[in-house]
Amino acid sequence: FEVIPNGVDTSYFYPMAPVATRSLVFAGRLDQYSNRDAILHFVRETWPGIKQRFPDAVFDILGGNPSAELRALAERDPALRVHGFVPDVRPYFEQAAVAVCPIRDGGGTRVKILDNLAMAKPIISTTIGTEGIDIVPDRDLLIADDPASFIDAISRLFEDDALRRTLST
Repeated sequence: FEVIPNGVDTSYFYPMAPVATRSLVFAGRLDQYSNRDAILHFVRETWPGIKQRFPDAVFDILGGNPSAELRALAERDPALRVHGFVPDVRPYFEQAAVAVCPIRDGGGTRVKILDNLAMAKPIISTTIGTEGIDIVPDRDLLIADDPASFIDAISRLFEDDALRRTLST
């Protein structure tokens, strides 16, 4: 056996300038259990608190095969934008202030965190969402393991330009 580390195509996923919008983004296959569970839980439990604090917030969810439940939730909230599969995620990341990774279960290589880091996007992830990646919380990204912590972390990043820039670098 030989261990081969994960990698990122840094010519494709390049550093993007920080933006001061009140916008979130998530990208991942939505027919994969861990992503589907994460997004549905986030939209049900965390998103209402974000919208209460920041009525102008928007959330772009990218990924093939979104569930009927997720599509129905998005139909009731125009700020919750479920795009399904997109050929290129980068334009959505360029417009987003914060990337979220609310994974609560599952395995895998956590490539979405590596891609987000390569794009220099401030990230908020669960502890499980960063398993196996050599990151330092509060230096490389913020960790939030429950809805209240996610709301607080998102609020910090929406309101603190210096913190967004620090996490971007």
